[in-house]
Amino acid sequence: FPVTIAPGQYLILLPKTSQSAAKVIAEDVRKEISTTTIKTSTKEVLVTVSIGVVAFEKELSKSAKDFEQFERCLERVKKSLVKSQKKGNIIVSPT
Repeated sequence: FPVTIAPGQYLILLPKTSQSAAKVIAEDVRKEISTTTIKTSTKEVLVTVSIGVVAFEKELSKSAKDFEQFERCLERVKKSLVKSQKKGNIIVSPT
């Protein structure tokens, strides 16, 4: 399930996927994107991506406690993404 969380930042939810499996998927996405170029009228631009991977190991319910845990998980996602961006903008960083 892809979701936009900020301009240029997207969240992909992978239900029932472990963190290690999500990291493999993220690395596959990163590799695929890194082979993409965009042609402009004057040059070709290589596309790069930074990916943060975080696992939320619980089924979500409608309880406030679960929502708070999910919110904390989103904060970990943002930190993981910043970590990736600081490392060079072409990396997958798990938390």
